[in-house]
Amino acid sequence: MITYTERNIQKEDVELFRRIQYVVNVMELPDIGNDKNGRKIEVSCHMMAEAASRVYDVEVRHGYFVQGYEHSWLCTKNFNIIDVYPWAWSEGRS
Repeated sequence: MITYTERNIQKEDVELFRRIQYVVNVMELPDIGNDKNGRKIEVSCHMMAEAASRVYDVEVRHGYFVQGYEHSWLCTKNFNIIDVYPWAWSEGRS
């Protein structure tokens, strides 16, 4: 059986997604310190997307996940979305 992805998403984008997915899965989120009030600075979707756009041939898009919740993701040259920071991570990864 051919999956939706195999049928509808360009092979180069699937391969790009898999490369990015591998890196995100094996990396540890960096400790970037504390803000001026002493609170820990959390790595955000905006930071992850901007960093990935400097390594891979993608563009960053900024918008909203739902009304009132800002989010950033990647867009391939074929207009497919790669989310390097899924909302399930908002409180950290397990």
